[in-house]
Amino acid sequence: MLASSLLALGAALVSAVLGLAIYRLARTLWPVTDREDVDLAAMVIVRVGILHALIVALAFAEVKQNEMHARQLVAEEAVTAANVFYDLERFGAEATLPERRLLVRYAHDMVHGDWPELAAHGRLSMVAWQSWRALVEGVLRLQPTDRRQEMILSRMVANTWKLEDQRQRREADAYAAPHPAFWFTSVVGLVIICGCLAPYPPRGSTYALIAAFSGFTGAVLYLAYDVTTPFHGLWTIHPAGLESFLRQAGPAVLLAGGG
Repeated sequence: MLASSLLALGAALVSAVLGLAIYRLARTLWPVTDREDVDLAAMVIVRVGILHALIVALAFAEVKQNEMHARQLVAEEAVTAANVFYDLERFGAEATLPERRLLVRYAHDMVHGDWPELAAHGRLSMVAWQSWRALVEGVLRLQPTDRRQEMILSRMVANTWKLEDQRQRREADAYAAPHPAFWFTSVVGLVIICGCLAPYPPRGSTYALIAAFSGFTGAVLYLAYDVTTPFHGLWTIHPAGLESFLRQAGPAVLLAGGG
């Protein structure tokens, strides 16, 4: 969190310095400051500024939607894991004790394996994959003895495979950046706007406004990037649902080695 906050501040400062540098360069290349130049610059700034704001807003909305989808998926994943665990109990508490242990181990490995790997490298933990494979093999070995167990087993098998699908989609959501054209047009828009401010005299207020606009743009662009990495950064997705499941009475006992 602290590192991401410092990076956001750094992006704002770098962008502010860049905006001021562009303004000073444009003043050198465009020394004329008559009224017609000011009017033309103002007209270009307004039009380019609207397009620039629209592009940034649309890209930010896209990555934010992806981040919200990732949060929803993580919550659904915890529900699926809990459904498998309690269906195993319904199938037969004593007969499915090994499978419930495997399920709890899998949930534990996701929390302590997947999340660090997603944050550091954007990929899933191999340890959790091994736990899932052991779990699905255990569930497939169960033999129902009546119609009730057949129905429960059918749902368990479906949910166990669903866990694999949810994990893979979570990995896909670990980094979903906007199209490279977004970054290009955002920087070009900043350059054009700051360059078109050249007809305005270099007063303190002019420098302050350019620095504020450029710094704000840089901060927004960094936040747009930060949202594309939902498992680390300013708004990290935590495995709260899985942690809550592991704290429940049944899973907690098995996790502690009881049962």
